[in-house]
Amino acid sequence: MNPKSPEARKQEENPFGGLKISDSDVLLSLKSRNPCPRCYKSRMYFCYTCYVPVSTLEGRIPFCDLPIKVDIIKHKREIDGKSTSAHAAVLAPKHVNIFTYPNIPQYDEDERVVLLYPGTDACTVPELFTGKHEKQSYSDHLLAELPHGYNVGTLMKKIFNNNQNRVSHFWRHQKGSPRWYLSTIEALHQFLLELHICAWGCDKNYVSELTQEYSVHKDENHSQCKPYNGQYDELLYFFKFMYEKLHRLYDHENLLAYKRPMEVK
Repeated sequence: MNPKSPEARKQEENPFGGLKISDSDVLLSLKSRNPCPRCYKSRMYFCYTCYVPVSTLEGRIPFCDLPIKVDIIKHKREIDGKSTSAHAAVLAPKHVNIFTYPNIPQYDEDERVVLLYPGTDACTVPELFTGKHEKQSYSDHLLAELPHGYNVGTLMKKIFNNNQNRVSHFWRHQKGSPRWYLSTIEALHQFLLELHICAWGCDKNYVSELTQEYSVHKDENHSQCKPYNGQYDELLYFFKFMYEKLHRLYDHENLLAYKRPMEVK
């Protein structure tokens, strides 16, 4: 995507336009930290080690059901409180597990696994959709940056994912990476959105910059056919809140994260 194109400018002006994300007033109402209901450590909104909301938010934030199981593999040097992977585990606890290298999931040879990973040689989700895959693994880091001994051979089935039509709105500067290298939670949302649309199309009433290039589902009487209508948008609940909170404090144009080029030479 050309960063100066009308599509890119619209994404910058309103990155969450059209997405069905719950109101975050309950988060704004919190003025101080609260104990995690499991480890009792002081947290603001959720515990990024136990992956549960703080006690005052129990039953007051949205949850998201996913169509597949998701394993997230974190780099051991990554700071837990700065990773968006915790967002996925808190908001989709039934479907998301987080591992920190060298503790990684072991898959049987007959399991069908997809590795979601940024790269120019990646296949697209429509290409992926020609096969059957029940589990997705998202690695936070480039393969070259992973510790010795971890490579694509660790997974029995490997299919990479590449989408350069969505720019990242993550506020932390990722030196040396282009704008289309998404944060963990953005990449997971994009993958699920595309996977769902490939299967059932997009609802005619769902209008978002993220889905404008996809076909609209034709009206059919099919009990199992549910076109995309924001089913996984709640994954961005914390991400949207934190993005907006940060942008109330800082000018978007002054943040290094948003000055990254679309291509890295």
